[in-house]
Amino acid sequence: AFTVVFTALIAKAVFGDGFLGSLTPEAQARGRFVFGGDQRWLPFMESTAEKIVIGVAAGGLSAFVTSTMLADPATASSAPFVGFLISAASLVFLQYGTAVPVTHHITLCAAYGTLFSGGNILWGVTMGIVGALLADLGARLFLIHGDTHIDPPAFGIFTGSLVAYALGIMGLYEMGNVPPVIILAAAVVWGIWDWNKSRAGSVVKAKEIPA
Repeated sequence: AFTVVFTALIAKAVFGDGFLGSLTPEAQARGRFVFGGDQRWLPFMESTAEKIVIGVAAGGLSAFVTSTMLADPATASSAPFVGFLISAASLVFLQYGTAVPVTHHITLCAAYGTLFSGGNILWGVTMGIVGALLADLGARLFLIHGDTHIDPPAFGIFTGSLVAYALGIMGLYEMGNVPPVIILAAAVVWGIWDWNKSRAGSVVKAKEIPA
């Protein structure tokens, strides 16, 4: 993932229209990190609420499989990669126009969180959400406002794996379930707030449309 991101950033610096791209007037008025507009990565999993739900679902499944396989010495060495491989295979449907969620960065980050925490599924789910949010951050920083390709999932895997490793260095995994529960609760609150905000914005826009 580091190689994919690093080489793409070099290409962007050499051949692109600026390291962070250039915002259209509409995007400047809206803000780089505000959802909407024509410059988008995955419109069907764009809001914070959608990413958190997908992060919990895909990340939770990957974390469960990883934790289960880690408990068996015969499958432990393959445990972190099962969710990633299934997610990567599902991208075939995306190529045919199906709005299938892109989750390989989520499932791999979730597997790393589970692995580094000794099989803790809650840490896996937490890292799944982190991977989803980091990929979207990469898309908004380097992809959707530029003219060269920076792969958001690769960015999510690269930065998410660093976060997962750093959490171990800081000793947070040794604190058990308290840190991931706090993070997950904050993510749920953030997702609900974002969802309500998005719905309120949709109602306002609908009222502005003349009958």
